[in-house]
Amino acid sequence: APVRKEVKPPEPEPEPAPPEPEPAPPEPEPEPVPPEPEEPIQPSAETSLPDEVAPGGALAALKDKQKLVPLVVMGLVGLVFLVLLIAVVAGA
Repeated sequence: APVRKEVKPPEPEPEPAPPEPEPAPPEPEPEPVPPEPEEPIQPSAETSLPDEVAPGGALAALKDKQKLVPLVVMGLVGLVFLVLLIAVVAGA
């Protein structure tokens, strides 16, 4: 019986769970990004555009913004989570 000296009471780290509704506000920010129409450029130079986009991966990513929105949302949620984690560690 005396072998069980596992100290389980000092595990109150479900603290980050209550403040987690905070990531919800940053999510609406990236939503206005997709409506920006950048397609009128294509008809003028359909053949030269693929050559220009090929060297830069960032330019290709900017082309389809629907793929960028989840990345931006995940990034913001990650940043908020990091800030909350740092706040919890600093407060502890």
